Amino acid sequence: MNNKSIISFFLLMALTDVSAQETIKLFNIEWSLKNLDVVTFRNGDTIAEAKTALEWKEAGILGDPAWCYADNDPSNTMMGKLYNFHAVTDERNLAPEGFIIPAIGDFPLSIQDPKTESVFKGNSAKNRYSDGEFSSVGGWWSRNSSSSQKAHVLNIDKLWGVVENKGNGYFVRCMKANPDNR
Repeated sequence: MNNKSIISFFLLMALTDVSAQETIKLFNIEWSLKNLDVVTFRNGDTIAEAKTALEWKEAGILGDPAWCYADNDPSNTMMGKLYNFHAVTDERNLAPEGFIIPAIGDFPLSIQDPKTESVFKGNSAKNRYSDGEFSSVGGWWSRNSSSSQKAHVLNIDKLWGVVENKGNGYFVRCMKANPDNR
């Protein structure tokens, strides 16, 4: 398969409704093909949907887990949901059974590989700031906290790690759990 075929295949996959359990192996890590799109933790407890800027801001201030649609638009479900860091690190587990939230060092930080670029750049161009406003520059949460107020995010534009407010909303891309990465 040539590079053009690989890119076409993964762009098609980014536009296809696939479950979080469908994966692709990149650099010895099995990644879900789709951003996370759940409204409950692994144990079945509901994660609060923050439908307004005020609800989003309050969840961040109180340290409560929350999610929202990109631009608060339910038609954006193909992208997955935006979660605050409190949802990402909640002990009830945001990731589905058999998956984990990656550490910042797990993300492929090189876009020289066309397969990596198509899988990670295809469907994550939004985020929500802690004040409830939306931005067109997205990324994915890692499970790494850098301080009591900040955590590591893989930035969509550059595919590099940045530190962001835990009250912000980013997408989550899960990886398969194995004994080496739990």
